Amino acid sequence: MNLMTGSYFNIYNFWKVIFKNKTIFLLMIFLGVAAGVLKSNFTSPSYTSSAMLLLPESSAIGLSQSSVSSIFTPTSFSSADTIILIVKSGRMKKDINEKYHVRFRIEAYQLRNSVIIEIITKDPAISRDIANFCISNMDKINNELHITENKPMTKVLDRPEYGKPVSGDPKKGAIAGGLFAFMLCFIWFFIVEYTRYYYKRIEA
Repeated sequence: MNLMTGSYFNIYNFWKVIFKNKTIFLLMIFLGVAAGVLKSNFTSPSYTSSAMLLLPESSAIGLSQSSVSSIFTPTSFSSADTIILIVKSGRMKKDINEKYHVRFRIEAYQLRNSVIIEIITKDPAISRDIANFCISNMDKINNELHITENKPMTKVLDRPEYGKPVSGDPKKGAIAGGLFAFMLCFIWFFIVEYTRYYYKRIEA
């Protein structure tokens, strides 16, 4: 079947090729879904707990001209930059390790006029506890190093809650496995059919 019309790819003929091989296509998707479910069941689940910190007024949208100029000077940081640097610093990780002795991952990013802190561990309760510890330890580090005059550095808008699963979910595994198998089959059929078309043109 000709996948090309002149120099253009014929999507209609390509879908006819997939429909012709629908049994193989559906089988591969089923195997992908099954593999995704099995992987999820044999993978230890991870949990995330997050906190939303409201930035001080000096970093809000209504900035004065002097505040704007100071933020963009090479030697200064905005409030969001400072908070994210502290949260993701080696000092913070060291303090967490000394208190909890578990494997964890910290993510921190700015969302409009707030900073989101996310803690990922294998235990939902520990994720929440570490997130709360980060908030209090951030002020401790600031007091020791005199990084900023804001005390406390931020206001907590949303307190960390019991960790929510981010991996090890069979439903998410099934969807991911099925989509991966779909894309793999799609690319494979395209390569095979295009190769056949290419060699037919050479022989002609």
